[in-house]
Amino acid sequence: MNKNLRAMVDAALSKVGCGYIYGATGWICSRTRRERQAAQYPGHAEKILGIGAKWDGRQCFDCAQLTRFAADAAGLKLPSGATSQWHSNNWTAKGMLTGEPAEPCLVFRHADNAMQHVGFYINDGECVHAEGTAKGVIREKFSKYPWTHFAIPDLAHTGAVMVMEPPYTARVKTQTGSGISLWLDNTKTTRIVAVPDGSVVTVFGTPDNLGFALAEFNGSRGVGDIRFLAPVAETHPANQPHQPHELSFSESLPSGEREAWLKIAHSYAMLSEAANRMGDMMQDFCE
Repeated sequence: MNKNLRAMVDAALSKVGCGYIYGATGWICSRTRRERQAAQYPGHAEKILGIGAKWDGRQCFDCAQLTRFAADAAGLKLPSGATSQWHSNNWTAKGMLTGEPAEPCLVFRHADNAMQHVGFYINDGECVHAEGTAKGVIREKFSKYPWTHFAIPDLAHTGAVMVMEPPYTARVKTQTGSGISLWLDNTKTTRIVAVPDGSVVTVFGTPDNLGFALAEFNGSRGVGDIRFLAPVAETHPANQPHQPHELSFSESLPSGEREAWLKIAHSYAMLSEAANRMGDMMQDFCE
């Protein structure tokens, strides 16, 4: 098993015993949080407000957010929702199951023209999945759940994911283009600042157990979800436009020579900016 696949398996196993709340993304469950989820998903309100109370004080996921978390450990970015994950282009192979998978992969249950559930086959006849509100995140035999489909993750380029020591600059990159927020803490109850997609932030801390790290945008600091912060190889002051570098001695040059030097400096700045953009594009391609 390669290291990226091992990282996915280990990430999935690390969440066994966590709770299940519909729509949960790894936050700590509380009565207030459950009431908010119930209002957002009225069709699931009875379970969220009822049996869901058993998970108060525990980290919670739903099925697709658990597989998303596990995939992220290997640098594989999955969308939310089991059906959206199935239809994404993150797989080297996928199809209907005819028995137990031969290697770790995502497994799905298809019903009513949609993927109703998703989990992670960890090998040796076992799965990890956020089974439901009553059981939470469990590890069980593959044969105990009616899985119908499999999808083998494409991990060919995940080795290119950059791991950097803070502080470093990173670009906000989401699949929806909606950007992220920096929060007071990882409960995401108090927003400090909204950060548009494509913006650059400075990351000052290492991720906590929920994947949030201290970051700064336009002078405002808060914690952001590290999944949506792609490190930038060539660092510049966050959110500042890249300015042409004028030589310190240019003022002392004759006007003709000064103009020539400034043109050279401007050309250098444009080449440098182009190199930075090329690096960002290559990073996006590798991811």
